[in-house]
Amino acid sequence: MDWLTFISDLVKASLWPIVVIVAMLSFRKEVRALLKQLRKGKVGAAEFEFEKALLELPPAKPPLQMQDYNAVLRPPRLPRSDTRWLIADSWYQLENSVRDLLRSRNLPESLLPQRATGLARALTELKVLAPDQSNLFLDLRRLSIQAANDPRLEPSAEAALNFVQSADQLRMEVEHAARHSSSIR
Repeated sequence: MDWLTFISDLVKASLWPIVVIVAMLSFRKEVRALLKQLRKGKVGAAEFEFEKALLELPPAKPPLQMQDYNAVLRPPRLPRSDTRWLIADSWYQLENSVRDLLRSRNLPESLLPQRATGLARALTELKVLAPDQSNLFLDLRRLSIQAANDPRLEPSAEAALNFVQSADQLRMEVEHAARHSSSIR
């Protein structure tokens, strides 16, 4: 076989796939519409069949946008009269104050404790909270988890107010320590 024959056969063999690809790209909207109407097909030994129900599936949920992440990380926005929300929000504020304090002490993010027990230990070691206050911190964490997850528990307004006051008192101690540590520098 000479070169001319080889190139001629190569062009013949590859011409039809190129024409199909160009046609598919040129008429992609029309091809897409036709494929949506396709119910059955056979390619070689393989056969396939689509059900109309598949075409009528609800659209997928869009991915989370950046502003949605705050809603995922923060307790859900419920009316302020909801005692569970009040407890969850107070805990959220307290925990964020503790993490901010630890960051202000130049603690690398990788060394920040992930659990409440580690946070309480760090607060005691830094002498931000006394041991009994660290125990209160842990008790508040346990109560916030219980309020969020136990359907049998319905905190009264008075209990929620006591929780919020205790959490706010600890948060003020932590924020005072954070201000004090930033004024030392």
